[in-house]
Amino acid sequence: MRLNFGRHSFLKNVVTLMSGTVIAQMLTILASPVLSRLFSPEDFALLASFTSVTSLCVIFCSGKYEMAILLPEKDGDARNILRLSLFVCALMCCLLPLIIIGIGGFNEAFNTLVENDLILIAVVFVLCSNMCESFRYYFLRKKQFKAISSRTVVVSLTTVGLNLLCGYFFYSRKVFVTSTTIAQIVALILFLILFFRLFGKEKQAWSFELIKRPLVRYWKFPAFTMSGQLINSVTLNMPILVLVNYFSDTMIGLYAFVYKIASLPMTVIGTNVTQVFMQRVSQSSPSEQKKIFLKTSAALFLLILPPAVIGVIFAPQLFSFIFGEKWIPAATLARLMAPMLVIRFATSPVSAIYSIKEKNILSFIYQIVRLVLMAIGFVIALSLDCSFEMTIFINSLALIAFYLLDYITAFFLCGGENPEKERMGE
Repeated sequence: MRLNFGRHSFLKNVVTLMSGTVIAQMLTILASPVLSRLFSPEDFALLASFTSVTSLCVIFCSGKYEMAILLPEKDGDARNILRLSLFVCALMCCLLPLIIIGIGGFNEAFNTLVENDLILIAVVFVLCSNMCESFRYYFLRKKQFKAISSRTVVVSLTTVGLNLLCGYFFYSRKVFVTSTTIAQIVALILFLILFFRLFGKEKQAWSFELIKRPLVRYWKFPAFTMSGQLINSVTLNMPILVLVNYFSDTMIGLYAFVYKIASLPMTVIGTNVTQVFMQRVSQSSPSEQKKIFLKTSAALFLLILPPAVIGVIFAPQLFSFIFGEKWIPAATLARLMAPMLVIRFATSPVSAIYSIKEKNILSFIYQIVRLVLMAIGFVIALSLDCSFEMTIFINSLALIAFYLLDYITAFFLCGGENPEKERMGE
C-alpha cells in the first residue's frame, strides 16, 4: 500500500474534522477584537483559573477509559467501554465539590472558584465535557467525523454568541465561565441526538458484568494514561496554578489571553490531525508507521513556521491594532512563547503513538519528567525573583527540551506491531 495523503482517506478525514474546528476558531478569532474591548485582563484571569481547575478535574473524573474505545475489534466491546466511561465519569463528579474546596485551601486558582461560587458550574462543565469526550471517541471509531466537527462548531457558536450578548447587555465577571458551561451542555445534547439517530438500532444486552470486563482489561488507562495526562495537564496549567499565587490578575489575564490566541494553530489543525493520525496508524503496517509519523510532523512544522515568524516580528503592532492598546504587553509574552508553540505544534501526533502501542507506563514516566523540568524552572525563576516575562521564558525552554525528547522516543516506538493486532493474530 502506497502512502499518498492526496488520494487516500487520511486527508479527507483531516479536512472534515478541521473544517468544523476552522469554523469554530474563525468565530473565536472574529469575536476576539470585540471581546478584548468588552472585557478586561482580570476577566480573562478568572476564566483562566476556571479552565485550569476544570482541565485537571476533567481528566481525573474520566479514568481515560474513553481512549480504549478505539481498540477492540468488535463494536459491542467498544460500546461496553463507552458505558463504563460514562459511569466512571458520573461517579467521580460526585466527589468534585469536596476536592475543589479542599485544594482551594492552599491554591489560589481553586480558591477562586470557591470565592466566586463557581463550584456547581464547574461540576456541570466537567460532567458534560467528559460525556462528550466519550461519545467523541465512539464517533471517531465509527468514522463519523462530521458529527465530531458539528459539535466543535456548536460549542464555539454558543460560547461566542453568549459572550458577545452578555458582554454588551448583561456584563458580569462570570460571563466567560457561564457561556463555556452552557456550550458544553448544548454539545452533549447534540451528541446524544446524533448517537441515538445513528446507532440507536444497535441493540445489545448489557450488565455491570459486561462493564467490569473492560474495567479490568484496560486498567492501564486509569492507572497510567490518566495519571500521565493529569501530570500533563498540571504542567500545561502550571503557569496559572503557580503564578496566580505570586502575580496580579492583570498579568495572569494577559498571559491567558495571549496563550489562547497563540495556541489557535494547535487547536485548529494539530488536534484534528492527531485524531485522524491515531486512527490511521492504529490500522497501518509497521513499515508504514514511521513514514506517516515523519511526514505528518514535517508537514505540520512547515505549515506553522511562516506565520510564526511573521507573528514574532510584528507582534506589538498586531496586538495593538487588533485587540487594543491595553493588550500590547501581551505581545512580549507571545514572542517569548513562539518557539515552544511551534515545536509543540509540529510534534502534536506524539501522544497518539503511546496509546496505540499501549506504552502507558512509558508515557506516564515521561510526563513525570516533564513535570519535574517545569517545576525546576519555576523554582529557579521564583527564587531569583524573576519578572513575569522571564518566568514565562524559562517555562518555554523547559517545554522545548521535553517536546524534542518526547518526539525522538515516539519515533523509535513506531514500526513495531500494534499490541491489539498481535492479540488478534493469536
